[in-house]
Amino acid sequence: MEKFKEKIALLRAETEEARARSEIFKEQIKSSDTDLASKNHEITSVNIRLKRMQVKLDQVENELQINSKNFNDADAKAQEAEDKITKLEQELNDKQETHELLSQKHKDIKAELDELARQFDEL
Repeated sequence: MEKFKEKIALLRAETEEARARSEIFKEQIKSSDTDLASKNHEITSVNIRLKRMQVKLDQVENELQINSKNFNDADAKAQEAEDKITKLEQELNDKQETHELLSQKHKDIKAELDELARQFDEL
């Protein structure tokens, strides 16, 4: 009977030890669940921020594309204006040369006419 009492005492001790371990495991599970909930909340927050940043990135990329197109259009117009300026400068130079030639011819003809008028007066 003594062995039987020892056996029961041993079983009670093991049961108490098992209950204590069970409580520890329950606390660990509860703590893990709390940590998991916290991590899930953190992940959700990060995903929301990521989505906002993606939307902002899309907007910035769209603005960049528009600005690049506008820059290219402005650059093309500037090149056209520079080409037109070059052409007009060349035309101006040509007209100035023509004007100088005509002015010289006018002077020469006027001098000839004056000479003829002088000779005519001498007659």
